[in-house]
Amino acid sequence: MFLPQLPYPPHSGGRIVTAPLVEGVAERHEVHLFSLMHGFQGEEEGREQISELVAGVHTVAGTKRLDPGVMLSALGSKEPYKVHRFFKNERVEKARAITKDHPPDVIHCQNFYTAKYATTLDAPRKVLYKENFETLLLRRWAERANPLVKPLIRVEQKRTLDFELESCLWFDEVVTISSRDETNLKEAAKGRPEISHHLEDHLQTVLPSIRLKDYDPSKVDDLDSPFPDDGRRKLVFTGSFNYLANVE
Repeated sequence: MFLPQLPYPPHSGGRIVTAPLVEGVAERHEVHLFSLMHGFQGEEEGREQISELVAGVHTVAGTKRLDPGVMLSALGSKEPYKVHRFFKNERVEKARAITKDHPPDVIHCQNFYTAKYATTLDAPRKVLYKENFETLLLRRWAERANPLVKPLIRVEQKRTLDFELESCLWFDEVVTISSRDETNLKEAAKGRPEISHHLEDHLQTVLPSIRLKDYDPSKVDDLDSPFPDDGRRKLVFTGSFNYLANVE
């Protein structure tokens, strides 16, 4: 499994849904994680925690969010900045070494910016798991951005859209986390027959899950739990309403 970050501690961002995903897969299969490390608080402790759940955790140093060198190399590229940030040839060599010792039956890439790793390795099945349809986030950002930077965001939006759609062809299964994302992805692929046809046969939505125990205030700072003990099912919303897939 290629991850842009370790899913522990699972308290924010994509880690909220990635942690239970990894746990669920690890209960049924031998899982080797290949992840970038970013120096987050609790990251080393999280690595130790997840190492107890999977067969192997293999990490490489990540690239900071805004890296001048990476930004410069991305200027003349057709690929978006995030791909340059998360994909490097030296990381590929480490991944290849791992697959020699543990030949994969399935390669799982988390988000479009780790998708390129799937093109460098062989496996009977390849899965792309899209937590977001990133193009929509850039579109919304451009709509609200300062007019001076808006053209730059539009360029990145176009590169991201092209890469998000093209990369779907590299995978046997493409998974979104909401029916809204699935619909938007199919709409964006119209006019690109090969991609559109591929998505019709290989795109599906799998709703993510979270672990309620991680968000129970009664387990943090001795706060009282807001959940009534009346047998009803409990719902915790952990996303943000500026992303329509979360609203759904």
